[in-house]
Amino acid sequence: MSTNDIGAYYNFPNQLISEKEKNEEWLIKNVDAICNAYNCNQWKKIRDILCAEILEGVISEKRYEYITKEYGKQYPAKLKNYPLIRPILDTALGMEIEQNFNYNVRRIDEDGLNEKRLNIVYDIVQNIFEKIANREIKGSIDKKLLDELERQKNNEYVSEIEIIAHKLACYYEQTLDLKTKKNKLFASILETGRCFWKTEIPRLGADPIIRVIPTHCIEHSLEDVENIADCTWVVEKTYMTKEEILDLYIDELTKEDIEYIKNTTSHMYTNIENSMFIFEDKDAINKLRDEGYENFFRNYYDRNTNKIAVYRGQWKSLRKMTMLEMKNDKNPYAPFYKLWEADTIPKHKEKNILSKDTRYIQELYEFVRIGDAHYYGSKRKGNGIYIRMGKSPIQIRSIDNPYYVKLHYQGFTFSKDTSNMPFSLVWYLKDLQELYNILNYHRERMIALSGVKGIVYDLSQRPNGMELHDILYYRKLGLALIESSKGQGQFNQFQNYNDSLDASVSILTQMLEDIRIECDRISGFNRQMQGQMFQKDLVGQIDKAIRQGSYATAVLYYHQDKVYKNLLEGLINFSKYAYKDNNSYKTLSYVLGDGAQEIFKLNDNFVLSDFGIFFTSSGKENAKIEMVKNIAQTMASQGQIKLNDLISIIKADNLAEIESKLLYKLEQTEKMMQEMQKAQAQQPDKEIELKMQELKTKYEIEKMKLQELRSIKEMELQLKIQENEKRNAYKERELALMKEKKDILEKKVEDDKKYKESILSLKQDLLSLEREEFRNAVENNSVAKNRKEIKNI
Repeated sequence: MSTNDIGAYYNFPNQLISEKEKNEEWLIKNVDAICNAYNCNQWKKIRDILCAEILEGVISEKRYEYITKEYGKQYPAKLKNYPLIRPILDTALGMEIEQNFNYNVRRIDEDGLNEKRLNIVYDIVQNIFEKIANREIKGSIDKKLLDELERQKNNEYVSEIEIIAHKLACYYEQTLDLKTKKNKLFASILETGRCFWKTEIPRLGADPIIRVIPTHCIEHSLEDVENIADCTWVVEKTYMTKEEILDLYIDELTKEDIEYIKNTTSHMYTNIENSMFIFEDKDAINKLRDEGYENFFRNYYDRNTNKIAVYRGQWKSLRKMTMLEMKNDKNPYAPFYKLWEADTIPKHKEKNILSKDTRYIQELYEFVRIGDAHYYGSKRKGNGIYIRMGKSPIQIRSIDNPYYVKLHYQGFTFSKDTSNMPFSLVWYLKDLQELYNILNYHRERMIALSGVKGIVYDLSQRPNGMELHDILYYRKLGLALIESSKGQGQFNQFQNYNDSLDASVSILTQMLEDIRIECDRISGFNRQMQGQMFQKDLVGQIDKAIRQGSYATAVLYYHQDKVYKNLLEGLINFSKYAYKDNNSYKTLSYVLGDGAQEIFKLNDNFVLSDFGIFFTSSGKENAKIEMVKNIAQTMASQGQIKLNDLISIIKADNLAEIESKLLYKLEQTEKMMQEMQKAQAQQPDKEIELKMQELKTKYEIEKMKLQELRSIKEMELQLKIQENEKRNAYKERELALMKEKKDILEKKVEDDKKYKESILSLKQDLLSLEREEFRNAVENNSVAKNRKEIKNI
């Protein structure tokens, strides 16, 4: 059964359900379906195990009994493994380590690109203004100049966030030893045609790590994707001892689970074919049995007999959400946007809804299942112990597309054709390895069975009275004492025999050499690339063979560069969720090649960005670097550049850095040569030179005098300016005082006027009061009182 039918066969649960329905029972069904899917397609996993054992030199004796036990007899020789594939893989891995992965980290989200475009336009405009101010541009600005400035700024402009991201990539390369991880992934590609790894955090506050996963321990959904991070689900199966399980997961296990694990007796299937018969085609199983492979991979399972199976994996689930555009009463031109679950929109908010947009969001779930059904039987719920089952705390999303989530697992399949089938170099060369072992066995057997040349001596024909040692003695003397006849005409007959080695061994040796050549031809790693040179090889032929071999293997290293690109990209984007703690970021540092320490810190702008790795082909880059370094050595030998400049160029691993250094030195050398040629062309005679020197001395003296006079005049002028400034300041101060006095007088006059007006008004009021009192007195026929006092007031 193919992995496309896994969901139907195991009743893979529906993912498009409400959050309330995603209960523990639903989680267990998902985990069981994914774990059961691991047991499908066993042949693919068995093939990966076989590739590893072929490379390790494990030989199935049963598979070769038709050679080692002819006629039921055992020969005095044993079939052994003679490494034929391993040296090729060692060469490939060594060349991979020497490859220089030159890359740039750039921001790829839409906001970052728009910001970068605006900054580049601003720099171009500023550069044009500077050129106009310096009179470098006198006429109109044409399109050619704008294109040149834009190209230059695009090459030079790197934002601050991109610099931090590049430092983070260098930090990971040093602290996590990514070159070793990269080499392990390349070894996995050569062995099985596939490589897998997972990015995870071992503990809170720690750096992310890369864990390389053996290909036979992982299974994923079969989808048309390049990277399994885009698959729907993935699961890995490992075997652990009880102590390892308790050490890793004891904080998440109940007392019942711990007790059950301690008392569990682990056992494996006695025959892997029992599980293969459920899913695999019988022809594939019969082929394994007929070719003697059924016990070939049993070493792997025998090693895990006393261990418990542990499944770890992730899957993606869908969640239906609705994006609501809500009315803003305070500002109708700036509506609110809210994300709600499809079935939980409050009714009292529906009147404020302007529009709805239904979206399906992917959410990442993860799990750990300890054990299989046959470990626990029917007494336990489900098929094992379930922990860490639920939504992953780290959801890796893109800023531009937040509805899509990526798995923490990543992996690639290497294919050399359009079939998308994994191309394993070990599996491709296994037949030649087997033939190589068989021919070596025959050669060893011939050597073991070989002897010397001799004669067959019939002891019944021994002369009378002579012992065997007497006969051997006379043979040494060159004297043979025999009787011509004996009995009834029986004659002594001697027969020669030859058990020494003949030409068959040399023929086998030549056949072995032909197999090695064929293996090198098929793999692409010829003997010249492996360092095997013959005396008759010419220098040009060696270089041509190495270059031709690099063409045959270029696709391998280009694929490996893609693997490393995704490894770095995944780490950088994963780190956005790893280092933030209490709204602050961890300070990171690493040591540069010259011993200096680089210290940096992430920020919120880094978290709100997406980054991509852009690399150049390492094979072409290395060839160019070597060519340029050879040119630099030639220039150093000719004296065009200095020795210290050559050393700095040789130490550089980046072609752009080497190019800038070499061009700078060439420009300096060329400028120096031009100055020397100009000086030689304009060299005067001695007399003219002396006169010119005298004139120059007089000119310098006069110039010094003029400078002294000029400085004196400047000092006098400065003093006059200071005096004028003081005089002007004094005048300004006098004017200010006069103005102040004038203001005081004007204010005094105005105050006197106001005082007189107030006295006059008071007198008028008193007069009116007096008149009023007098009038009242007349009317009442009485004398007015207090008249005198009122007047006095």
